[in-house]
Amino acid sequence: MKLIICDDDISTIDFIRANLDPDQFGITEVLFAYNGQAAKEQIKLNRPELILCDIGMPICDGIQVLKYVSELNYGAQFTFLSCHESFEYAREALRYGAREYLTKPVRLEELWGTLRRMVSAVQHQEGSIDSEETRMREEDLLINSFLQRLRDGIYGKDKEKIVTAIARRNLVWTADSVVRCVLVSADLTQAMNSVREQEQEQVIHQFQLLTQEMIARREDFRYSLVDLDARYITITALLPADEAAEQELIRRSDHLISVCRSQLSLRPVCLIGRLLPLYELPQENPELQRRLYKHRLQQGKVYLFRETDMETMDEVAPALDKEKIVDCIKRKDKAGYLGEVSAVANRISVVRKGSDYAMAMLHRALTDSFGAYLEDNGISEKTLLQEETLRLLDAKAEHSVYDMMRFAMYQFDYVTSHIQELSTAENLVGRAIRYIGIHYRENIDRNSVAAAVYVTPNYLSKRFSAEVGMNMREYINNLRVQEAKRLLLSTNLPVTKIANDVGFDNISYFSTVFRRLCGMAPIDWRNRKERSDSDEMDGTNTQG
Repeated sequence: MKLIICDDDISTIDFIRANLDPDQFGITEVLFAYNGQAAKEQIKLNRPELILCDIGMPICDGIQVLKYVSELNYGAQFTFLSCHESFEYAREALRYGAREYLTKPVRLEELWGTLRRMVSAVQHQEGSIDSEETRMREEDLLINSFLQRLRDGIYGKDKEKIVTAIARRNLVWTADSVVRCVLVSADLTQAMNSVREQEQEQVIHQFQLLTQEMIARREDFRYSLVDLDARYITITALLPADEAAEQELIRRSDHLISVCRSQLSLRPVCLIGRLLPLYELPQENPELQRRLYKHRLQQGKVYLFRETDMETMDEVAPALDKEKIVDCIKRKDKAGYLGEVSAVANRISVVRKGSDYAMAMLHRALTDSFGAYLEDNGISEKTLLQEETLRLLDAKAEHSVYDMMRFAMYQFDYVTSHIQELSTAENLVGRAIRYIGIHYRENIDRNSVAAAVYVTPNYLSKRFSAEVGMNMREYINNLRVQEAKRLLLSTNLPVTKIANDVGFDNISYFSTVFRRLCGMAPIDWRNRKERSDSDEMDGTNTQG
């Protein structure tokens, strides 16, 4: 059995190489690649059964490598390694068929556990292990992946092709099985702002579990599809007709909304679709998504597909000219900006029919306009808009024209003044370095540093590397090692305690980084310095 490790971070590969005992896992050969293109060439030549791969790499990223392995279709087990801890990356990885997703710095116990499961899965595929748990998990992934692709139109809309695709997978449903889609969408902004960063993924996971249990009444996720972007999470649950009576689903949806509001600070919107044969899902999905998009800003409500008249709603929704809004923001033309917003808001106020929807669309248009402006300036919208007053005004913006104008005015003043502050403050990289200097002993990465200086991680990384000559991880590790050297000389603290005190939560990773920067292990460095100091003292005494 062959293993390939692909990562453009040499220290990660060196760390795994130094600690891995291939014989323990029945691995006969370990291969290495330092970018995605090299990994694809190694995979094509050697067909390794086990693949550990970073996501963010130059030339060819990890998702492209995974797609390539999927095209080869030889049954490899694929796990991602990444510095990205967001659920969005994990969802993308699992959607394309990765077995697991590990964040760096890698913890050995997690890595060994993952490798054992990967080896077990390969052996199961080869018929050497009959694991019911493994079989069920693989079946869940296969069904979920198929339904995701079916919904997104990967198999086309021709019924015969869909019948063939279903037959190949031995599903309990047929192309003519009647199902109903229930879409549950929640704006994560308020919930994410109310918890610590390390708890955000837990909120998302709890929302998924609640939705699955209360809407689908299932413990597995094989018939539930998850979509996540920077602001919204949407779960599409597919239910068989005999479990999908409208009134029962309305009751379940109301209960879910109540529980999410009280436990998670979320107010999801539920859209209950109409009954349709499974093969029509690719045709129905775009319309479901359009109708959900029109309503998802109206939080805490349940809608039936047949009650959402799109044409009527579009007629009563005066459009905000986003290009004019962005131009006003750029020129700091507050009068022009408020004139555009108030004109639309006042037209909404005199039309009673559909005014809730129209106000929600105005709110979304304003948010999108500022988001586009901030992105153009390399600024993180999510971080910048966590300001308390802005969040409170944002939550009430759709209640009335007065509340909308208060929100619009404060948002303009806050964003333009903040842009001005950033442009006249100390150099961006200088602020990042200052923040790192204060917090490098903590669990920080490029995402947390970027959040602290209000820019996107990618933008900061490029600027940092260009101006400092090394990436942010290398800079942080250099600071940590320098402090570790000081503590090794000035204290008798154990190496493990020093590693933890300077910001490393993994002694093996600390030793690897220290060895790479200093040419020897931490304990050897301490001993050598102690011997050197002792020799100098002896020399001084002799001369005396």
